[in-house]
Amino acid sequence: MYIRRICEETTRADAVAAFRDLKSTLPEQYDQTLQRIEQSGPRATLAYRTFAWLLQVKTLLSLDGLCEALSIDSGDTKSSKARKPNIQVVLDACKGFVIVGNISKRVELFHHTLVEHLSSKSQLIDLMPQIPRKCLSYLLYEDFKDPCTDTSAIAVRQFSYSRHTPVCFGPHMYVAKQKLSCRTKYAGL
Repeated sequence: MYIRRICEETTRADAVAAFRDLKSTLPEQYDQTLQRIEQSGPRATLAYRTFAWLLQVKTLLSLDGLCEALSIDSGDTKSSKARKPNIQVVLDACKGFVIVGNISKRVELFHHTLVEHLSSKSQLIDLMPQIPRKCLSYLLYEDFKDPCTDTSAIAVRQFSYSRHTPVCFGPHMYVAKQKLSCRTKYAGL
């Protein structure tokens, strides 16, 4: 994360200034990176949606599975390839917070302390209830309407995210309910 910050600079003087500006604590570094993410316009939305998915998943997602999950919009009736982001754009938008495992080729947040830090951010708390809605929309896709009658039908319906949704829809609902009830409880304070 530190090296990435320095490498993003375009001149030697800016790289030296970035090196001198490094914060001393990990939460400060996380906040500094989140500020850089927020300054990246539309990619900030993509980054926060990615963080919300990765904070909620109970199993690690494949590269394609994450992109497929990011393409889901509540109320969709079928998969939209036009809305599916490129994985490199997703990784760039997340500024080093999201990594791909060398062996597993699964996407995850780069460290458990980041999970704790991001879980307290209001931008993500607001996105959490959307995850179960998107899972439900996904499960209601026309692609899954009729049962598969043979192996060729199964091959046609191979969606990367489809393995995750049925297993984790219940936990997503529970987490969303907990976040909403907690926000509602303390909203008047």
